[in-house]
Amino acid sequence: MDVNKLKIVMKEKKLTQRKLAELSGVSAGVLSRILSGIYQQITIQTLIRIADALEVLIDDIVIRKWRNND
Repeated sequence: MDVNKLKIVMKEKKLTQRKLAELSGVSAGVLSRILSGIYQQITIQTLIRIADALEVLIDDIVIRKWRNND
């Protein structure tokens, strides 16, 4: 997850950590650890919940690394 992207979207949508936790169903403690960078590997289910609550695509809040098959 790209924490900076997540924080930008939260700011744009005027959402606090508490409100995002409420909307997403992700506990405030887990969300706090995600935003502080403590949790680096997040389940797809958690990503979906957060993206859905923010009304964005998962791609809007994650860093994608593409493999080069050359």
